Amino acid sequence: MEKKADIVQSNDLVRSFPHIDNDITLSVVQKRILFFLITKIREEDSHPKGDNWIRVKTNDMIKDVFTSRGGKEAKDALSALDELRDKKYDLLIRYRDKEGVLMERLTKWILEIDRPVVASGYLDVSMPDLILDHVRNQESLFTLLDMPTAKRLKSYAQLKLWELLTSHASLGSWEVSIKDLKRLLEIKDDSYKRPSDFRKHVLSKSVDAINKETRLSVQFEIIRDKTGVHFTISQEKKNLSTYSPELQAELKARGVQHLKKWEAEGVTPTHWKKALEMDLEPAHLVIEAKKHRDQDKAGEEKAKAKLTQAERMKKNREWFLSHKDEFPDNTYEDGITVFVGGSRGINYASEDFFAQIKK
Repeated sequence: MEKKADIVQSNDLVRSFPHIDNDITLSVVQKRILFFLITKIREEDSHPKGDNWIRVKTNDMIKDVFTSRGGKEAKDALSALDELRDKKYDLLIRYRDKEGVLMERLTKWILEIDRPVVASGYLDVSMPDLILDHVRNQESLFTLLDMPTAKRLKSYAQLKLWELLTSHASLGSWEVSIKDLKRLLEIKDDSYKRPSDFRKHVLSKSVDAINKETRLSVQFEIIRDKTGVHFTISQEKKNLSTYSPELQAELKARGVQHLKKWEAEGVTPTHWKKALEMDLEPAHLVIEAKKHRDQDKAGEEKAKAKLTQAERMKKNREWFLSHKDEFPDNTYEDGITVFVGGSRGINYASEDFFAQIKK
């Protein structure tokens, strides 16, 4: 079962600006590494080196940072982490202290990295107290993300915009200058000089990915004479997958492939549960689950047709009662059928009831 791995941090940390004098801009790998470290900060109770140290398992970090496995992931992940420590990368955080005084501080993400025993598969990371405080001590005004979603977003711009929009989701909207947004997304000011290019190549692609892969529903428009962006944000409880991790694991253990395909075709967890009660080969297991789907679908269509008929009958009856004075005195109706002049009957559920009854 895949652990949800909550990424919890203050809104102030999420909305902090990267310093303009940084030697590097963050990559998607480095952003996922930082998300991974944030999940570990809240799990870490104590460390022999002190409170601002956390210990992580290298393989766990690699698994959460990369969407596929190969031979270079460990080296690439450690290189990305070393770069965060060795090159200049500062954040400008604005926040209010315990007395309510507005503060502005520069801080780094990573101070030190120690690999005590390489063969152990663990490494120790030291992070500034200011960062740790904005992760560990959250009671309100925080942003909650998760690692599985972070793995589905494919670029730094997508990850950072998702993070920023989530921090504003409770407000329902966010308005920001294009200049500030480009800085937050670590895009050089001289890139995408035309708002239409920024919209097409950055905003549209990122928002499309966020709408597809996350629980946010986002729309945006360029405003203020093309110098700003207005986002409309709602946090819907979209079921990105109706298949629980346990069900997916069980189906894969039974040899069933293409789970996304079957889910898209309407095979629900209930259909799989019924099929799994039988000892079947993978191909026959799929056939059995699809059989239950088709049975349910047929039942739903029958119920829908019955409801549609009832609605038509109700509508027809209402129409007849409102026009009753237009019919001959010998018109008779029993609630189901209208008899005009005793010579013909017209069912309320007839599609062409109105046309027939006027003849």
